Amino acid sequence: MGRKLSVPEPNIDELCQRYMDGWSSLKLAKYYGISKPTVLRRLRITGIKRRDIRVRGSMHPNWITGKIINKDGYVKLNVGGGKRVFEHKLIMEKHLGRKLIKPEEIHHINGDKQDNVIENLELCKDRADHKRKHQQYNWSTNYLCCQRCKKTEIKHEAHGLCINCYQWIRYKGDRADG
Repeated sequence: MGRKLSVPEPNIDELCQRYMDGWSSLKLAKYYGISKPTVLRRLRITGIKRRDIRVRGSMHPNWITGKIINKDGYVKLNVGGGKRVFEHKLIMEKHLGRKLIKPEEIHHINGDKQDNVIENLELCKDRADHKRKHQQYNWSTNYLCCQRCKKTEIKHEAHGLCINCYQWIRYKGDRADG
């Protein structure tokens, strides 16, 4: 049988002090070369209560500002109780002095979803109104004008073509001779 290597016992006061300074039980276990349950048992013996592992909000050690950027690029704020709200909606509601009603949407004038100053936010009465705001600035998502006639006055239909050019190509073919 092999000989069991002895690991020096950590000073219990030192262990407790480091835990109180914010060291995790896992970090203490690695530092002293003992198991995590041993660390927790020694802390419990000295009367130190285990920290809540699910610390959230401003009490969490990784807390910075309470802001996160979601996958769509919008800023969300932690408002407490594990609840998050869109920053642009919160700012508009404060500006209006009321909650937004169901169909209302907020439009970012400069297109930057993280620029939530009130001067960059515009209230839209519904989704169709919001869509019109986006079409004012871009003729289409991928094209600045019709790829055939180079106009922007006529509504975009598909494939970078206005409705007239799209119908011409689709039904009559792209022939100049008619």
